[in-house]
Amino acid sequence: MSEVSDSRIVGSDSLLWKRDMELVVGPVRIPMRTKDLFAPKAMTDSLRCEFDVEKTGESTPNKASVTVYNLSPDHRASIVALFPLIITAGYENNMRLLFKGTIKLADSRRDAVNWVTTIQAEDSGTLDSTRTMRVSMTFGPGTPVQEVFRAIALTLGIGIGNIDLAFADPEIKFKTFIKPYTVHGTAAEVLDRLCVALKKRWSIQDGVLYVVGPKQTVPALATLLTPGSGLIGVPERGEKGTVKARSLLQGQLMPGAPVTIQCDTMHGIYKVDKARHYGDTHGSDWYTDIECKALT
Repeated sequence: MSEVSDSRIVGSDSLLWKRDMELVVGPVRIPMRTKDLFAPKAMTDSLRCEFDVEKTGESTPNKASVTVYNLSPDHRASIVALFPLIITAGYENNMRLLFKGTIKLADSRRDAVNWVTTIQAEDSGTLDSTRTMRVSMTFGPGTPVQEVFRAIALTLGIGIGNIDLAFADPEIKFKTFIKPYTVHGTAAEVLDRLCVALKKRWSIQDGVLYVVGPKQTVPALATLLTPGSGLIGVPERGEKGTVKARSLLQGQLMPGAPVTIQCDTMHGIYKVDKARHYGDTHGSDWYTDIECKALT
């Protein structure tokens, strides 16, 4: 049986219109008013922002790229490497978190007409700490295995995510340590070793640690994708049971999340493996592309 953490479905009556977006860089909040494509003369003072967020269920960092035009001098000065970056976007009164991570590169230059600010960011814990921070801990006999994951998350300063739910999986053969257990190495190395033994995968999504098995999902409502709730075109079937689909921008479609696809050629429950959120506040792009596999 598939292990969907919540069988309820969202999206069937969502109003995916009146686009909206906001950036938060460190302590600075920068609203991005979207331009009404049906009234091009309106809101001529709105800032143009293009964004592209790529997420996977792997342990490699998720990435985001952002280009903003004609920020104020104060806002340009506030965007520097190592600062936190949060991207939320969606629709009026219904924006979703698309990305939360750390700025790796930031640059502002003037072209012939505009000031153009470009940002590259990664979601991997502060300063890519999963790959660089070393941990050395010992856990006594009888300690639940999930306490190792919890301790690493706390050490990295990231959220604990679905740790307790992941270890409710009846297929896990060992849930407590019989003997003292010592971990030593980078945080990523320790997580990799444990997940191989448990037949699970770990990833960091928006500053939160998640651990999932092949038929598990993260705690999230199942999103319904139909032609009436954002599905664009016809989903494509790929190799090894992969399904590719495009939707109007929906930030809840993250790696590990359940999604129900219903259209003329397909009907089933799937788990998102990859998600790409991309848009242009002054253009036509405002989409989410997903790759997923069937849970049933």
